[in-house]
Amino acid sequence: MSSEHPIEILTRTILSASEAGHWDQVACLYQRRSLEFVLRELPVRVIRRLIDMDTLIQERARVVHAATRQNLLQVQERRRKLLQWKQQWASSPVESGRFVRTA
Repeated sequence: MSSEHPIEILTRTILSASEAGHWDQVACLYQRRSLEFVLRELPVRVIRRLIDMDTLIQERARVVHAATRQNLLQVQERRRKLLQWKQQWASSPVESGRFVRTA
């Protein structure tokens, strides 16, 4: 028999979902946790463990957010460079040896 409180078991499930990158599931499980345990009194030891697990989940979310933001910035920069290249190519005169565009 587990000595963990049911809210701890649920929070471990949230932690596992965050480790797997299942952020929609993380959000749903946090919602469930808030509904199921909103008015229950919890022992201090349980609260401390919840805080520890929640801190890990938050840190993981920050790392994923930063990586996603960096990736989006890189994609944005590539698109900007491609658009510049396209505009330069479209506005430059056709020289011999280049492909000729047809309508």
